[in-house]
Amino acid sequence: MVAKPSPLYSTLSLALIDFIKTKGKAHEKMLSEREITKVYNVSRTTVRTALKELETLGYIYKRHGKGTFISTQWKERQNLLEGYSFTEQMKELGKVPSTKLLRWIVTKPMNLSLHSLESKLVTSSFV
Repeated sequence: MVAKPSPLYSTLSLALIDFIKTKGKAHEKMLSEREITKVYNVSRTTVRTALKELETLGYIYKRHGKGTFISTQWKERQNLLEGYSFTEQMKELGKVPSTKLLRWIVTKPMNLSLHSLESKLVTSSFV
């Protein structure tokens, strides 16, 4: 079976992602649609589709009247794929993670809850 070639916008998206990862800086202005058209020799429609894909993936963001800029969301998403630790992420951002108990209420469980738990030992539950 012969593999189907990828759409041109996907190939362009991959090239732009590589550019962002290797040469791009956070919040730096991205190449314009016209510049990308000239550099990669593709149509404006292809460029728009590729940029829309990059925006959806979090690699870029657009500001009306200002242009397209490189985002940092893709790094955060990539970190999530590698494993996620809220505490470690907060430490990397220079914050001190902590826990704060807002409320402690002791209640008696409903009979239905006791039955579904199949336990006669439970006499109270915490909310």
